[in-house]
Amino acid sequence: AAEALDQLRTLEPNNEEVQAELRQAQAAAAQALRGEFDFRAMLAEAALKETLRLKLSAPAAQYCSEALELVDLPSKGRCWRALRPIEAGELLLVAKPLVFATYEDFSAGNHQVLVEKVLSAATADAATAAHLAELCGARDAEAELAGKISEETAREVLRRNCVACTTGIGLWRTASFFNHADAPNATRSFIADWALVHAKQDIEALQK
Repeated sequence: AAEALDQLRTLEPNNEEVQAELRQAQAAAAQALRGEFDFRAMLAEAALKETLRLKLSAPAAQYCSEALELVDLPSKGRCWRALRPIEAGELLLVAKPLVFATYEDFSAGNHQVLVEKVLSAATADAATAAHLAELCGARDAEAELAGKISEETAREVLRRNCVACTTGIGLWRTASFFNHADAPNATRSFIADWALVHAKQDIEALQK
């Protein structure tokens, strides 16, 4: 998109709408391909507006480092593995939740709200249903991949994968594939409902 808009800009150099779209596409490419995010702006908006979701500074794209590969291991299941040496502090992931409920959603004692959100998201579109199916493990695999997620499976997905942050509770698909460890080599943080994962220490190639 950025390349196409850049070509269009040469044909219409005074078109401000094209220039604005080009800047947005270039920002999305920088975020998705190279992990270039303005975390200061995101933190400032989250702190000043006490928002649950970023609006002004929300990233245009999600990010997964090229240093990671998703593998299926017999003893660990699906998990991230390093393709190359990773330095401590390196950004590994920036992700939006598949499903998210704020703590206000639970204020009336409706603990069913997250289950309902999972079931609703599974019927919203095929891509979301497939992403949720990845999180439910092997049980009822054929039905889940067909997008027919039951309430029982929705609860199992939440039991295995839901995470609480300062603004609510949600499911982050790509972040769910970081395995638990007694001595973790990566650390997770949040800005509003965006999940960030950084290397906590140097990680060797082929290390989970």
